[in-house]
Amino acid sequence: MCIKCVIGAFLGAETVEVGKISPQLSEELRELKKGNELQKIDFEIEVLQARRSYLAGELTEQQVDEMQADIDERSKAAEKERKITHKAVWDKVYVELGLPNDVDESLTVDFDKGVVTKRVLKKSTSC
Repeated sequence: MCIKCVIGAFLGAETVEVGKISPQLSEELRELKKGNELQKIDFEIEVLQARRSYLAGELTEQQVDEMQADIDERSKAAEKERKITHKAVWDKVYVELGLPNDVDESLTVDFDKGVVTKRVLKKSTSC
């Protein structure tokens, strides 16, 4: 496929419904997403507070560096845990939809309706 066709196919991609999940699983996915975002914001706030304390003269540069290293370490550990939890919840989605969980597809969920969709590229016959 030429580059024009690839771009055209991507821009003309359709959203196709894969199935519907239970309200409980939809809510679990919503909470997972919300929790992940809040956790990221919490780490950013900690970094900003440390920098603010440094600028206010309450902390030395070395103390800020130590705090930053601690925050980075906790953030990486939390990221690993988020990935494990994310995979576990999405495995539930695949099971509920009757799909093999080794499929490499980008699925999206409408939390309110519980509808799971994926983007499908249109096939081009011009190349």
